[in-house]
Amino acid sequence: MKNISNITYNIQLRMQKSNFKQFTIEDNCIKCETCKKICPKGNVTINERVLIGGNCIGCYACTQNCPVNAIRVKREKSKDRYRNKNVTVKEIMDSNNQT
Repeated sequence: MKNISNITYNIQLRMQKSNFKQFTIEDNCIKCETCKKICPKGNVTINERVLIGGNCIGCYACTQNCPVNAIRVKREKSKDRYRNKNVTVKEIMDSNNQT
């Protein structure tokens, strides 16, 4: 019988490998680098365009905090975003040590 932690790890590993394919970056992206700075895994690169790598943990901080709502999850039905009014974007970035 498999250990629960091994099962959980395998599920997370599969999510990491597939999550980056579920994002699209819309043309209204202003390349402000908020997504890059807010990603806790350092998984976003910006050159001519924004690229979300394969190390995604599915926290969606990039989508929720994009100032122009340009990062979309494929097949999402709403453009609404959640922002905790008690936590600033800078505080999230500082907690990632990526400012």
